[in-house]
Order: sequence, then structure tokens, then C-alpha cells
Amino acid sequence: MIRWAGMATRKGEVLFAQMRPGIKTITDQEEDKLLLELRLPLLLEMGERPSQWSGPPEFAVVGYGKFFELYVSHGDNIVVATVDKSIQFQLLSEIANKIKTLQ
Repeated sequence: MIRWAGMATRKGEVLFAQMRPGIKTITDQEEDKLLLELRLPLLLEMGERPSQWSGPPEFAVVGYGKFFELYVSHGDNIVVATVDKSIQFQLLSEIANKIKTLQ
């Protein structure tokens, strides 16, 4: 289950960030904002460095003790979602593909 989602430009301009209704937050709002403004552009730069050989990154996953963080390219922006750790890891690529098709 997706817990939280946010979207930012590749330069870290936050377009939206929202917790799923009824879900208790694990991180505070300031940390969520820093994720989109600072960590996201750095992660993108590191992921795109080998793209001339491997093609552009489609999605990335960071696993923490309590949740997965899923980064998905969406046009000129990036969607970040936190997902319950109880989900089967292989389903993360399915979630990433669904995010890519959102309008």
C-alpha cells in the first residue's frame, strides 16, 4: 500500500506532497520536503550518470526498516512514493509502471 506520495521537478521544486488519508506518518513534513527538494535531485544525478551506456533510469527503490521509497520518472518530473514494507518487493516495478501511466 502506498503511504505517501510527492512530485517534484528534476531541480527539486515541489509540486505536491500528500500522506494517504488515515495513515499515520512516520517522518515529519519537513523531512518529506527535504526529500523532494534536496535528496531527489542528488539521487537523480547519480542515477543518470551511467545512462549513456545503460539508458535512462526508469525507477529506483530505497529500502528502509519501516518502508520502501520508490522514485519514478514521470515526464519532466519525478514521483516519489513511500510503500509499506509488507508489500512483495517484485510488486514495486508494477507500481512504478502504473505511476508512469498516470495523467
